Amino acid sequence: MEREEREEKEGVEYVTLIGDSILDNRVYVRGKAAVIDQLQGKIEAQGLGWRAKLKAIDGDVIGGIHSQLQSVPEETTVLVLSVGGNDGLRYLSSKVSGSNVWNPVELYSLISEFTTVFTANYSKMLDEVTAKCNKTIVCTIYSPQWDEWVMGTLAKTGLRFVNSIIRAEATKRNLPILDIYNIFDQPQDYANPIEPGPPGGDKITTNIIHIIKNHSWGKTAEYTLKDYDQRFWDKADFPRKEPVKTQEPEKQEEERKVEGHPDTSLNEPFRQTKPSEH
Repeated sequence: MEREEREEKEGVEYVTLIGDSILDNRVYVRGKAAVIDQLQGKIEAQGLGWRAKLKAIDGDVIGGIHSQLQSVPEETTVLVLSVGGNDGLRYLSSKVSGSNVWNPVELYSLISEFTTVFTANYSKMLDEVTAKCNKTIVCTIYSPQWDEWVMGTLAKTGLRFVNSIIRAEATKRNLPILDIYNIFDQPQDYANPIEPGPPGGDKITTNIIHIIKNHSWGKTAEYTLKDYDQRFWDKADFPRKEPVKTQEPEKQEEERKVEGHPDTSLNEPFRQTKPSEH
């Protein structure tokens, strides 16, 4: 906290990540570079002078963004938002077991119900986010890599609707779209079926920096860079100018429990299967 206050006084510009485990993936990369590590490492390697801040919370949902915004540094220049996947997972797990999802009428009813609620919640949340920072990068959601055919098919069907809503809401507000759905096209991009690994984080952070440096703000555009830079997959290999202090996963998890962060065990069944090869 002291360093953050000092940096604010010195006029340091922040790139702040908010949302869920797509951006807060440290616990899933097993000592390798998390998204926040890779972003700060690339910022320093390129001499950009920014500071990356992680306010995203593993397991969080659309309704949790209001709370995250309260801790976003006032000197934030750009926000990166990735949220909505956990809303879908929880809806899926609560509805599918008691529904005849192969009945076209019932399936349509389930999707219609979810997308109506999702659209209203996402739109309201995005208004609040852009009121905080009008330079916001909006991320789509990647496709879960489940071997189990039923769950995988249902998730991918629903995801098409969810991502169309995310794109539409971002476009209404003339925001750039980081299309994670399309850039995650290799099995190695995933740490498990629903979380990004270091290669996936590499793609995400490359796009974030490219957007900040090149996007014409006030216009919408989609970004889908798929290049890898393996120097940023392991923190020990970073070509940066100074070390970046990070918390150990165990300490981070202890703090989450104390602070009342979302219970990520709700998503645990979805992480168990091996990512499918495609």
